[in-house]
Amino acid sequence: MSFKQKKNHNLGIRKSKRISIRSLGNKPLSSEQATRQIEQEVRTLKKQIEFILGATKTGLDIIDSEFNVRYIDSEWAKVYGDPRGRKCYEYFMDRKDACPGCGVIVALRTKKPVVTEEVLVKENNRPIEVTTIPFQNEKGEWLVAEVNVDITQQKRAAEALREAYTASENRVRERTEELARINETLQADIVERKQAEEPLRRSEEEAKRLAQENAIMAEIGRIITSSLDIEEVYERFVEEVRKLIPFDRIVVNTINPQNDTVTISYVSGTDVPERRAGDVIPLQGTATIECVRTRSGLLIQTEEMEEKEARYPAFLLYFKVGLRSLIMVPLFSKDEPIGALSVFSSRPNAYTEMDLRLMQRVGHQIANAISNAKLFSDRIRAEEALRESEERYRTILENIEDGYYETDLRGDLTFFNDSLCRIL
Repeated sequence: MSFKQKKNHNLGIRKSKRISIRSLGNKPLSSEQATRQIEQEVRTLKKQIEFILGATKTGLDIIDSEFNVRYIDSEWAKVYGDPRGRKCYEYFMDRKDACPGCGVIVALRTKKPVVTEEVLVKENNRPIEVTTIPFQNEKGEWLVAEVNVDITQQKRAAEALREAYTASENRVRERTEELARINETLQADIVERKQAEEPLRRSEEEAKRLAQENAIMAEIGRIITSSLDIEEVYERFVEEVRKLIPFDRIVVNTINPQNDTVTISYVSGTDVPERRAGDVIPLQGTATIECVRTRSGLLIQTEEMEEKEARYPAFLLYFKVGLRSLIMVPLFSKDEPIGALSVFSSRPNAYTEMDLRLMQRVGHQIANAISNAKLFSDRIRAEEALRESEERYRTILENIEDGYYETDLRGDLTFFNDSLCRIL
């Protein structure tokens, strides 16, 4: 029934009442007529109420304390049949005993209205909201009136809302999972790109490092060939080496094969007593002889010091002044050993195999310079010795009484003493 129809229907009821009252007022009725008229109006009102209850699927029933159905509206009775002699749980729910959480029991015990939700199994599990209201009849019996309101639409709306919420949650979860997958893909792409870029970066860094090393090596070569003054060469050489390999002490040792000793030809950095520039030490038992003999470099780190001290006692001297890492490379010139080049660091584990290989390159550069400087020094000393010998020889010839002269291959005089002049 539409709102307009309901409005007109209710208007008819009100008019009927007014007419009845007006009739009573206009013309006196007998007691019997009045009773019949009132009963008729009650029946009409009851039908209207039951019609409304049926139209809205709202059931009305009355139950006593023994669960007997005392009343049920006619529209509902059309569905469930005659309720006489039947218990409410059997009549409505097709059960043999009281329903779990029965509102009738609670309402009769508390004497307060109770609201519950139930499902009518005989109506295809139709959901209803039951308001159970306790009251006493004219005999003093406690009964309950149950107003059973259909909540199918509410349940459907709630279910639709729940489904919408679940669907929304699913969409959010799916979107989140999709975003997570996208993020994982992006992260994988980033990692892959970094992995692809890493060799290029290392290659670029390696190229820069090699370019720097080659530039420094070229400068070392230029320094070495620029002067025969080995002390000047050492000073400039050390500054270039420091650019390649950080150190706290650098040493050049030269071998003296004539007397089986080692001369500390040059030192820069941390001072070590008994191992200063100009010191001469026995060759045997040194790391220098080991390095030269094996023609390979030594890389010694902190954890190896105690082991090496037993073999090379001089290492204890280095350890005492705080030196913790060492690289030593042999120096060869024209396949002849001339000494060793060493760098020391106060940092534990300061050097790597790459540093060792780099020092070997440096050693190859400086070895020829040291050899050439030594040859030049030996030549100067030999020429000085020869000059001194000649001067002594001439002094002797000048002072003898016999005549003496020298000629070249053509017979021309190249030297004669004063005694020859006196004789001639």
